Amino acid sequence: MAGRLCQAMLRLDGDASRLAVLKAVIARLGPDAYPALIKLLTIVSESSEQAAKTSLARTLGYAAQRGDLPEGQLNAWGLSRYISTDIGGDGGAVDASSFRRSLWAGSASRGLGPIEYLTVWHSQKTQRPYLTDAVYADHLTKLIALINADDHAATRYPRAILLDLETRTEGAFTRQTHSRLETIALNWLDARAPADIAAAALAV
Repeated sequence: MAGRLCQAMLRLDGDASRLAVLKAVIARLGPDAYPALIKLLTIVSESSEQAAKTSLARTLGYAAQRGDLPEGQLNAWGLSRYISTDIGGDGGAVDASSFRRSLWAGSASRGLGPIEYLTVWHSQKTQRPYLTDAVYADHLTKLIALINADDHAATRYPRAILLDLETRTEGAFTRQTHSRLETIALNWLDARAPADIAAAALAV
């Protein structure tokens, strides 16, 4: 799929057309498969298709500036796979999946772009399995490197993050998540290397 995405980025003219293709990819993957899109973007980031990377980066920058990034949904708070509880009378661990539908239904769900999604996933409890520091840093580095393939995108995306932090409802992010996203954006605008930006984010 990464190869087909690269071909589409090269074949299509216009940011709007390329953004439509990117959204179609997400729709094809399904609402719960946003991590697959992030993985797809990191594969493209590591490819030798520089022209395709530049087109994809430009598309992401265009979408960020418009507030129209392809989004994934994460709930505000999460559960580990098993919950220690006295429900049922035995005080043992029970499978959390039986609770998720009712509990997550009342949780605040929000749309997030790839950088934001990855950071919330790592920094907060969500419905996703825990994301380790190493995996977070690796994927964040690759996403930033991809977006840096276009000079305009390299400034548009971090500026969009800062604008989002200013305008989101209070409490949308935890304090650490807010600080981490701000650190990413400010270091990015200072043109620091992607790996250094990831390290700075982890230090928050």
